[in-house]
Amino acid sequence: MTQDLYNELSTFRETHPVKTVTYQKKPYRYLAGGESGPTVFLLPGGLGIGEPFFLHVLDLEPDCRVIAPSYPDVSSLEDLAAGMHHIAQAEGADRYSLVGQSAGGLVAQVMVRRFPEQVDKVMLSHTSTVTTDTDEAEIAERVAGMNKRLRMLRLIPFFVVKRQLMNSIDHIVETMRPDELYFWKGYFEYVFEQRTKRDQMAMMRTLIDFASNYRFSLHDLDDWPGEIMILDSDADASIPDAERKQVRRLYPRAQLHTLEDAGHLAIVSERETYLRLMRGFLKL
Repeated sequence: MTQDLYNELSTFRETHPVKTVTYQKKPYRYLAGGESGPTVFLLPGGLGIGEPFFLHVLDLEPDCRVIAPSYPDVSSLEDLAAGMHHIAQAEGADRYSLVGQSAGGLVAQVMVRRFPEQVDKVMLSHTSTVTTDTDEAEIAERVAGMNKRLRMLRLIPFFVVKRQLMNSIDHIVETMRPDELYFWKGYFEYVFEQRTKRDQMAMMRTLIDFASNYRFSLHDLDDWPGEIMILDSDADASIPDAERKQVRRLYPRAQLHTLEDAGHLAIVSERETYLRLMRGFLKL
């Protein structure tokens, strides 16, 4: 299985070259697959890289157009959401659906509010939110913690940060299928090696921007005719139970699916189940 995945990744890279569009002087790189059908964005989490979705692109592209973007080093979610929309325009997609994994779920929540006429459906996966009734003291504490980590990131040599990332790989892949574990461990080592301090700082600033400047309410999407699905896991160590419940309260009309004994990266570790739920929701 490991060699099969390496072969698929190699073929994918040959057949899906990275595309780039420029928005506000920033390069927005993305991978695209499929030639017809509805357009679906696969919005990555904190790594901000679209390529880990390569198996999802390969599975979905016969039935739809798939866009897996990577995030540039911007610090504003408003700019990031607008950049994603700019990619859609470059691809000739007047309408699209969003699948937001982790931090990608934050991007999706901003996009559906900024571009409601273009967004058909939103799948929020293993993500968080902020609402008008979130305790402000709790948010202030969260922001203070992120600002502290940002200051430390500025000061410490980046090889120390990379060492910390590498040390976290075993935890990240602990829920992966045994026959795929070797591949994904090596792959994430490669991905972390590509990260720069600038990338890490930009992502942290984006998370700070979200917590500091956004407060969503139950009625934000009253006039939006689209659909939402929430997918989470009962063993997700990255999203506290209180935050999972907050997402559900914010979107009471959403379809709900909880994966049992799955971690934060269920989009990879539970790929078959994930794709089945995604296809059913998007009607692919």
